[in-house]
Amino acid sequence: MEWHGPFPRRRVRRGPLSITGKSFTIAHTFTASGIYPVTVSVSDGDPGGRSTREFRIIVRREIGDWRTQHFGSNQNSGDAATMADPDGDGLKNAVEFAFGLDPRKSDATKLPSARLASNLTYDPFPDGQPPAGGTPEPTHLTSSFIEPPGITGVTYGAQYSADLVAWTPIADTGSGGTHSFSVERGTDPRLYMRLVVTIAP
Repeated sequence: MEWHGPFPRRRVRRGPLSITGKSFTIAHTFTASGIYPVTVSVSDGDPGGRSTREFRIIVRREIGDWRTQHFGSNQNSGDAATMADPDGDGLKNAVEFAFGLDPRKSDATKLPSARLASNLTYDPFPDGQPPAGGTPEPTHLTSSFIEPPGITGVTYGAQYSADLVAWTPIADTGSGGTHSFSVERGTDPRLYMRLVVTIAP
């Protein structure tokens, strides 16, 4: 019997395996949340007696496990505190955890960003050129992202503001692990969006 996974894919274990009935156990300690591909091959030594199966293991973790991995303690205190920012990149640990970032490295640029978009569509001319008038003026400020696999206990949200003082929630129109936020620009010369995460206690 041999099995490949979880990471790196070249990791292999071979050797005799005692199987009772139709079940067997493979033990492995995962150090990070995520989706891990695994391939298991079983052979009785005969070239034609080999069976291979592929499957995925989803490892889910709460923020306490994440703290232990990065800070050696699951306590909400010191550098491991939810609202601490030990790497000084402007992101609290709550945000680092929610988006699968490293709290020991400055990686704020890996956060999802907002962009201007138009909700208007049109059919191109036969020559592939847009209709007269050019590309429609952007009408919405939007942000979409897929939450990291295996992260639990997080609620994702977004808010918008025209003055960075008063903030209004934006409805999440995504589904499953995909989150989508969009707000109409209207007549506001400036419009800002920020992502908000809430960590379960």
